[in-house]
This record gives sequence, structure tokens and C-alpha cells, in this order.
Amino acid sequence: MDNYQRPNKHPSENIDPMLMWIWLEMQRQRVTQAAMTERTGYSGTSIRNWFQGRSSPDYSSVRAMVRALGHDLFAEPENG
Repeated sequence: MDNYQRPNKHPSENIDPMLMWIWLEMQRQRVTQAAMTERTGYSGTSIRNWFQGRSSPDYSSVRAMVRALGHDLFAEPENG
């Protein structure tokens, strides 16, 4: 991890809060976007576009990124 370089672009402020959490967790764990592409199989362009608010990932893509960071994501029914 000695070659880690913090991304020079902060994600768009308009992105989904879950994507912001992913970006912050990547920073905390020192995971680059290139490493995220290797871990998830998604292209660097797709991941960059998601963080810049140019497009939005679907649920399975978000879950893959969360899992690549060692966490899990699942939906629970609301108590109504």
C-alpha cells in the first residue's frame, strides 16, 4: 500500500449518501479506484462516473463495492 495516492477529486456533493459512505470508506482503508475496479470487476470509468454524479449504480453494483470493502449491505422491511 506504499503506492497509495489519495484521489485528487472529491466526489460530487449530489451523490447518494451510500456512495459518499463508500468513497469515505475507501479513503479510510486506503483503497484506490483502480483497486476497486479489480475487486468488483466494474470499469474505472463507471466507478468514476458514479462518484462524480454523472450516472448512478444499481443496487447490485453498490452492494459489490460495499462487499469489496469488507462490509455487507442488505435491505430490511420498515416497521410500519
